[in-house]
Amino acid sequence: MNAASLRCEGVSVRFGALTAVDDVTLDFSGEGIQSVIGPNGAGKTTFLNVLSGRQRPTQGRVLRGERDITGTSAHQRAREGIGRSFQITQVFGGMTVFENLRLARQAAAFRLQPFWRPVESYEALAERAEAVMEEIGLTRLRDQPAEQLSHGDQRALELGITLMTDPAILLLDEPLAGVGEQEIEQTMSVITRASRGRTVLLIEHNIGLVMRVSRRVVVLHQGAVLAAGTPEEIRSNQAVREAYLGGEYDAGP
Repeated sequence: MNAASLRCEGVSVRFGALTAVDDVTLDFSGEGIQSVIGPNGAGKTTFLNVLSGRQRPTQGRVLRGERDITGTSAHQRAREGIGRSFQITQVFGGMTVFENLRLARQAAAFRLQPFWRPVESYEALAERAEAVMEEIGLTRLRDQPAEQLSHGDQRALELGITLMTDPAILLLDEPLAGVGEQEIEQTMSVITRASRGRTVLLIEHNIGLVMRVSRRVVVLHQGAVLAAGTPEEIRSNQAVREAYLGGEYDAGP
């Protein structure tokens, strides 16, 4: 698998008089984790919605490689290798870990599944589910109903569901939301493994963790790009320090 390019040019999103995203031009390409940070209301989730196709920009365009995908839906982008997770965990609680994963692959593989053939007969679906289960570290919980998993394991399963479509680009919106302190490292290990050979864009409030795992960090402030660079460059950026003065951002040692 090759990490892919996803970029936007002059993207703005306005809701009446409110500008949620303000003339953003960014290029996310190459393997590894790139993060978007910013205070609440900075426009992070709206920006991710534009990239994933859930929100049409008021102006500007989104490109996958050299192809303009601004007008395509979230469903179409998923078929083109752009995977997205959400702040709220979305799994089927009454189904097992294995069944959740297999269903995700089944939905991607068939527009209309032949009703006369049971899903258990598709060996490739099961093999892919087993492989992803291993990747996200949930093989030991294969037959456990999703509703009985810890929140951290549910977040890992949600990521696994996204990985079942084998996306080249992975958009993660606060994957650590609600995850207990004891499970943060486990969840981040799953995300780090998933970033190998993929372009991963991460929105996360845990700034210390962002600085540790990201190769590039973008700071949004009032919908606009305040700064972009390596973690070291962001830590030492005076404008970033001032924007977060006394608030969420800790520049760290």
